Amino acid sequence: MNLLPPALARRALRTLGAAGVLLVVGLGTTACTSADPAPAPAVSRTTDDAAANDALYRCLMDQGFAVTRGAGGAIEFKDPEDTQGASYTTARSQCLRDLEADGTVVAAGASLTAQYASMSRLHACLTTKGITMAAWPTEAVFVEKDGAFNVLSAAEEVTMERAAGLCPDEVAALEAQ
Repeated sequence: MNLLPPALARRALRTLGAAGVLLVVGLGTTACTSADPAPAPAVSRTTDDAAANDALYRCLMDQGFAVTRGAGGAIEFKDPEDTQGASYTTARSQCLRDLEADGTVVAAGASLTAQYASMSRLHACLTTKGITMAAWPTEAVFVEKDGAFNVLSAAEEVTMERAAGLCPDEVAALEAQ
């Protein structure tokens, strides 16, 4: 049983047919031209300082350097004959790059700049206390070399404990980073 007169029924079918075609074409076009999928959310990996320090310590040991732990867990390398300084710096830089690549260490320019400022204050303080310190790099060189400089390099042995006795505020600021 048809509720519409034949002329009206044909017109309704044509309209519905056209609307159906437009709907299918529209959906297909939307699927083909939709915006690129949303990028995946950025993954943020964080590692606490102790774990990063431990990973650096193990890496340096694996590279053959007899590093030790100083005050506050700081990694110390003593080279009495001063024959391994360049190779230690190279190995430390490589370890930091490797640890940064796997996400263990994040050595951003801002953190290196802050570290440089603290280390420079300690270096200046030790110099004013009469210790003949090794030449200190510029900030650009420090950042370029991933901070691989020993702030305690001096003509005489300077431990972190001795530095803390001479420049307690500067050592505290450095260890707080």
